[in-house]
Amino acid sequence: MSTSSAKSLPESCWQSLAYRLWWMAWGWGTVGVIYSLTDYWQGAGHVVPETWLDQAISYDQSAIVGYLSFFVLIPAAYLFAELPRVRMLARQMQWGALFCGAVYLLYPTTMVYPPVELETWTGPWVAGLLHIDSSQNCVPSLHILLSLLAVHAVWQGKCWWVKIGYVGWLVWISYTVLQLKRHLLIDVMAAVVVAVVVIVLSAYWRANRAGVQGDAD
Repeated sequence: MSTSSAKSLPESCWQSLAYRLWWMAWGWGTVGVIYSLTDYWQGAGHVVPETWLDQAISYDQSAIVGYLSFFVLIPAAYLFAELPRVRMLARQMQWGALFCGAVYLLYPTTMVYPPVELETWTGPWVAGLLHIDSSQNCVPSLHILLSLLAVHAVWQGKCWWVKIGYVGWLVWISYTVLQLKRHLLIDVMAAVVVAVVVIVLSAYWRANRAGVQGDAD
């Protein structure tokens, strides 16, 4: 490796990291703004009833560990996805949040939350989560939507055992949102539908943009 190449390698790494962090801040930050504003502007939520499957899953406050691992999964996707997919992940998050935000405003939803067991080791964690999180914005679940988009973004170019790890992580998060009773099954299923729509639309958008650029060349 030449001296000039050796000098440019760290610079390139820092540029790549700055690029990833910028798009994470822009994409994920927009989601936070939309989530907060819709929670502030919307009316009283309609209570979503539990299904038999929701009732079959016992409430467990220790599930908050998996629930909060979401806040590691999202940065991991931005940091380890192939570079061309980073910007699209940010846009997919924004599109998904805009759609969910419209649903939150047009038909706000909530659910019956179990009481917090403060005497357990996870009690203060759950109490803190309830203090900062919205008691509405249930359908669709942004928690699951963003997790799905993150795993989809980081999936490309990874070996099979890494892919299995990310899928397992996604399943763990999906189960813990039900186990912690922060969402119901319908919230999760609605998030899956929104994620599929967003991914398909973004693929169409990329293909159409590539076609336009090809025609211009």
